Amino acid sequence: MSAAAVLACLAAAAVLGDEARPPNVLVVVADQLRYQSVGYAGERRAVTPHIDRLAAQGMNFRQCVANSPVCSAFRASFLTGKYASSTGVVINELRLNPNQDSIAHMFARDGYACDLVGKWHLWAADSNHRAIASAFTPPGPYRMGFDAFWAGYNFNHDNYKAWYFRDTPQPHRIEGFGDAAFMDLAIDRVRGHARAGKPFFMLVSLSVPHDPWTKDNVPTEWYERFRNVDFPLPETWRDVPDPLMDRNADPQQWLAFWKPNMPEFQRVYQAMTAALDEQMGRLLAAIDESGLRDDTIVVFTSDHGEMFGAQGRVFKL
Repeated sequence: MSAAAVLACLAAAAVLGDEARPPNVLVVVADQLRYQSVGYAGERRAVTPHIDRLAAQGMNFRQCVANSPVCSAFRASFLTGKYASSTGVVINELRLNPNQDSIAHMFARDGYACDLVGKWHLWAADSNHRAIASAFTPPGPYRMGFDAFWAGYNFNHDNYKAWYFRDTPQPHRIEGFGDAAFMDLAIDRVRGHARAGKPFFMLVSLSVPHDPWTKDNVPTEWYERFRNVDFPLPETWRDVPDPLMDRNADPQQWLAFWKPNMPEFQRVYQAMTAALDEQMGRLLAAIDESGLRDDTIVVFTSDHGEMFGAQGRVFKL
């Protein structure tokens, strides 16, 4: 079942329960968060109390996985409910064809305000999905139905050099940790929707725990929490990388760079995951404080995971 289908089923069930008040639907997408890295899934070193609580109090779809472990391909599939082979977005350097129905279109037709906050990654230009010039998605069909509010960017993982666009090609620069600023925007929208009393569908797409895994790319307090934590190599580590890996398959680089740096990369990754959880806690608190707890479906997921050397692979696959 696609993520879009799951959301549709949840929303339909809630509507049937109270036809007079359609539920709000709020989706948070982490970037490169592996399932095993959070506390409820068994990671004893994780600091993820808010994600763990969400899992304990809600429904956990353990077999609802991305059919393509690439950022843009997942996002296109998530929005449309189609396989990557049908959306046309099979790599990151492509734009999603707007002549497709999206989950935001579906909610908008039912009277929902549809908001996008954070990473979009469906607007590459000239095969460069990283450039700021490629990041402004103009108002109109390429926003795929997110027409009530837009604070998005295409691709960036320098978490202390973050920016986003509204409805003009002038970037809004962020001071401090980017995902905290994006959560500020999301929380403001939640509070505004609560005052307006109109149902909303909001997609909040965050940056962490995607690489680069350097200590200056994560809040200092969280890096210090994990600075001296031991992270051994995975049980399925191989001293020879998988030759079918699309990159980083050089045996010398594998032993000289990846093997000695893997523990530090995992420390930063877990620090980023804790920072992600902190932002989730802020969002859940805002929902409660706005009186929307019983009227809002919260979905938390990730676009793909991270191999971290397992099976001789790194990054997405």
